[in-house]
Amino acid sequence: LQQLPPRLSFLSSALQLPPRNAAELLASASPQLLATPLQKLQSNLTQLQRVLGSRGLDAVELLQERPDLLAQSPASIEAKLERLPGALSMSRQHVRQLVAECPQLLRRSVSTLAQR
Repeated sequence: LQQLPPRLSFLSSALQLPPRNAAELLASASPQLLATPLQKLQSNLTQLQRVLGSRGLDAVELLQERPDLLAQSPASIEAKLERLPGALSMSRQHVRQLVAECPQLLRRSVSTLAQR
């Protein structure tokens, strides 16, 4: 419980939300983040910013929509972004637009998406 305030402060800052809004969002949408070690959250954020930014995606916007992406492995998100264009038979630009509009795609496996 001692780690909750620093973790909440970090998440509030990372998601660019007031602490109260961040607490409500996390409690309802991503309670697992409140138990994730602070160092892991910080590392994941840095890596996600690099992975998403290198593809023209705004990490903060995606995380505001889907904060649970912070709990996912940045390497798995990177692999999904690499494989999605081929799996969906779409250009990288179209996949980028699709992910920006529907970040929950990054929570699905590439094989599941390819079947749809």
